[in-house]
Amino acid sequence: MLQYLHVGKKAGEKWLFADFNCEVRGGDYAWLDGGPGAGKSVLIDMAIGMDVPTTGAVFVDSASISKSGFAALQRIRRGISLVRDDDRFDVISTVEWMELGLWCGGKNREQTRAFSREAVSRSGLRDLSDVAFCDLSGGQRASLTLSRALARKPHLLLIDWPGIFDFTFPAQLAGDFRQFLSDGGAVLATGKPGGELADIHGRPVSLEPQGASQ
Repeated sequence: MLQYLHVGKKAGEKWLFADFNCEVRGGDYAWLDGGPGAGKSVLIDMAIGMDVPTTGAVFVDSASISKSGFAALQRIRRGISLVRDDDRFDVISTVEWMELGLWCGGKNREQTRAFSREAVSRSGLRDLSDVAFCDLSGGQRASLTLSRALARKPHLLLIDWPGIFDFTFPAQLAGDFRQFLSDGGAVLATGKPGGELADIHGRPVSLEPQGASQ
């Protein structure tokens, strides 16, 4: 599903990492094990074509991300959801924020709003649908962001939010996450599972900084 083959990334004269190899298959939860500045977010960005490797290649469903044209890349991205702390649209309501991030092909505005309210409800925030996103706590933002990502029905979930599982999630949302993995979804994260999801079998992937140039 997601594969990094001999991937290296150079920033200036410094290699963040070199010869990184990893494969994430359906049902896997893999988390990048590396300190600050090791390049975890860079690897996440590479999986959706927002960054490119200096060496090596990244594949999603056997398609090379860096060699895919715009149309092909857009098709690949439809099967991927990205979870990051997002405050770019913080003055709008939670349900409006949900609408912005959901791909609801073929739905009219009323259907999209109903779909978005259901996703807000599954995050445990039904009573806060009309509250400004900026007024939510960190845990509430985390629940909303994860619910939105799962609502898009991806097959690959990228989580670039270290410590997201330190928050308490409602039982329904935690169940949705478990079901995603049970259904063959794959997760690559920048942190190991914790909290209510601590019992999920996560596989660490070592990411050691590379100081020497190649």
